[in-house]
Amino acid sequence: MILVFFSLFLFLVSGAVLAFLLIPKFQILSSLEVQDLHAEKELEMKHEIIKNRIKRRFSDWKQLSVIVAEPLRIGADRGASLLHKAHQYLLEVREKQRRSKVVGGATLSKTPPSLDDKINQLLQEGRGYLFEERYNEAEQKFIEVISLDKKKLDSYKGLIEVYTEQKEWEHAKEILEYVAHIEKQPHVYYQLSDVYRKCGQDLDALEALKQALTYEGANPKFLDALVDMHITLNQRLKAEQALTKLIEINPENQKISEFNDRIKELAY
Repeated sequence: MILVFFSLFLFLVSGAVLAFLLIPKFQILSSLEVQDLHAEKELEMKHEIIKNRIKRRFSDWKQLSVIVAEPLRIGADRGASLLHKAHQYLLEVREKQRRSKVVGGATLSKTPPSLDDKINQLLQEGRGYLFEERYNEAEQKFIEVISLDKKKLDSYKGLIEVYTEQKEWEHAKEILEYVAHIEKQPHVYYQLSDVYRKCGQDLDALEALKQALTYEGANPKFLDALVDMHITLNQRLKAEQALTKLIEINPENQKISEFNDRIKELAY
C-alpha cells in the first residue's frame, strides 16, 4: 500500500516538473506561431490590397480580370497574368527583405533607396530592355513599377510600347483605354484610334480620333487619319468635308490625290 502511494507521489511530482519545464516552451512556441501568423496575414493583406487596387483601376475599363495587379483591364488573360506577376514580385521582395535583415549576424546599416529612386531605376531598366528588344524583361520591370505605384503612368506607357512592338493589339488597347481615361491627351487618343483599327473596331477608332481632334483640330496627321477613316466607313460626305479641311491645313499632303480617287468610288 505504501509502495502504491509512493509511486503515485513520484508520478505527480514528475508530471509537475514536466509541466513546469514544457508549458513555458509551449507558450513561447505558441506566441511565435501567432506572431508568424500575424506577419503572414499582414503580408497577404498587403498583397491583396495592391492587387485589388490595380484590378479596380483596370476594371473601370471593361472589367479587367488583372496586375498587379494592380494590377493598373489588360485583357482577360493578360490581366490575370499581370496580377500574378505583380503578386510574385511582392513575394520576392518580401523574401529579400527577410534575408537582408541580418547578414553574418549583423544588421545591415546601409540606407535603403527611396521609393521614387527604386521606381526610376525600374523604369530605366524597363526602357533599356525595350531598346534591346527584350520585351518579356521590359514587361516585368513595368509591372513591378505598377505594383509599387499604380498611378505611375510611365509604367503603363512602357507596357503599351511592349505590346505594340509585339503587335499584341488587344493588350495594348486595354492599357491605352485606361491611360486615355486618366491622361486626356491628343496623342494618346490618336494612338488608341490606331490600335482600335488594328483590332477591327472602326467605329471606336473614329470616336477616339474625334477626341484627338477636339484638342488639335488642325493637326495634319489627325486629319489625314480622319479622311481615311470616313472612307473606310463609306461616309462620303464626311470624307469630303475632312479632305477639304486637310487641303486647307496641309495642301502639300501626298495623299490628297489618292483620297480624292477613293472618295469618288463611294456612293452618296
